[in-house]
Amino acid sequence: MFVTLFILLFVAQPLKGPKTEPRESDSAPKQRTEKYQNPSQKDSTEAATSCYTDSCSHNSKASEESEGRKIEGQIALFTGLLVLVTLILATVAGYQAWVSRNTAIRELRAYMSIELLIDDPRTGPFSEITETYIAGPKFTVKNGGKTPAHKCNIWLMGGVGPNAPEESYFVIKKLADMINTTIPAGSFHVLDPDGLSLETGQLGAIKAQRAKVYYWGIIRYRDSFKKDRWTRFRMESEWALDPSIAGYWLTMPSFTVSGNDTEET
Repeated sequence: MFVTLFILLFVAQPLKGPKTEPRESDSAPKQRTEKYQNPSQKDSTEAATSCYTDSCSHNSKASEESEGRKIEGQIALFTGLLVLVTLILATVAGYQAWVSRNTAIRELRAYMSIELLIDDPRTGPFSEITETYIAGPKFTVKNGGKTPAHKCNIWLMGGVGPNAPEESYFVIKKLADMINTTIPAGSFHVLDPDGLSLETGQLGAIKAQRAKVYYWGIIRYRDSFKKDRWTRFRMESEWALDPSIAGYWLTMPSFTVSGNDTEET
């Protein structure tokens, strides 16, 4: 009985073969098949994959836009620096051009001057002198510049005294009116037609070298650069003890100051 039971149990138990490892080819299809057995799982997986793809695309686009803005900023900065450097160079070039033009004008423009003319060395600048009168002298007006002077006008003031009188003490006389053109190195002459009246004792003071004869005036003219200019001048003559010196008259060089009046047209 026990033997029979043992045999039945042995037969009823299934036979076991040798243990074998599952092959990848056998399990892979099952996994692929079982991966999406649940439709909702498939949908959620595809949705997650789509979101990941969209997120990557969005991040890539944002990165490209950021890089583009960075490049645009660098271009704008470079452009601004280029404009600034250009303005600086233009300013320097303009200043150099202005300096060059002014230098050229100073070198080329007209310069008018005036001096007493001595026709006869025996009489000096004054052809006649009495106790009450000194004949008006002649003046030579010269253009010492390199371009012509135009529309020249001359005003003259004169007096006698121990020192050069103040300008307000002079009597202004216009000697030349609108001399049209004076060429470079050219000159013309003007005459004081009235002369100077002497008071009692002034001639003696002149001969004793206690007084001098003064002339003071202004030349106005327009240069070739359409600029109105002027030359202020002062000259003086005193009595010389030696009659061989221009008929007793010693004439000092003319003192001149040049300038311009920008407000004049």
